[in-house]
Amino acid sequence: MKPLTALLSAAIVLLGLSVPAQAGDDAAFFDIGADAFRAGATVIFEADGVDDLFMMGETVRARSAIAGSAHVAGRNVTLSGDVGGDVYAAGMDVEVTGSVAGDASVMGYDVSIGPVGGDLRLSGSELSVEGPVGGTALIAGDEVEISAAIASDVSLAARSVVFGEGARIGGTLTVYEDTPGTLEVPETVVSADRVLRRQIETWDADEAGLPRPSPGRWIAKFLMGVIVVAAVAAGIAALLPE
Repeated sequence: MKPLTALLSAAIVLLGLSVPAQAGDDAAFFDIGADAFRAGATVIFEADGVDDLFMMGETVRARSAIAGSAHVAGRNVTLSGDVGGDVYAAGMDVEVTGSVAGDASVMGYDVSIGPVGGDLRLSGSELSVEGPVGGTALIAGDEVEISAAIASDVSLAARSVVFGEGARIGGTLTVYEDTPGTLEVPETVVSADRVLRRQIETWDADEAGLPRPSPGRWIAKFLMGVIVVAAVAAGIAALLPE
């Protein structure tokens, strides 16, 4: 399921509930089978035996492990529980410290992500890859820090990049720059013969799955998206106070 589709599905299901939902003072939740749906101003997920998780709110925290995929959106998003499937997350500040067995698609202003077993798609302003990635990585942002190993190919576009001590790239690094050759890539990260440099204008949104890097434009659009998400979450909490 695509990230936007998943988040819209969560909103539709939550807004369409016509039965009372159990909730705290500022949150509403609803479960369908092994899938959990949560929304509200401050939403904290702590439950066992959940497959897929859908969460929306101002502050979103998922602390328990889930077997399936996580679809989360909010201003402050924290995923500390392990995820057995994929992660789709959007927020102003997004922190994923639990391990992700599948792929991770994450967008935010300030984003940090831990271990990802599959592929990584990361976009925003301040981005930090703090755990190993088992597949490929598509990274587009303003300030990027890579401090862990990425097993396969990497496509990277950023204004500034910092490679930490643990940074390693197992495949080809394709760097998109205004002036090819600007970014210094240590040999300890990836050998020079596996570094490809491209003009930023050649960034292919369809191929990469991320928009052409333009941090200012991203931030404006993203902030509008956060406002919409917060409004939806507040509406859910108001409709389902119990």
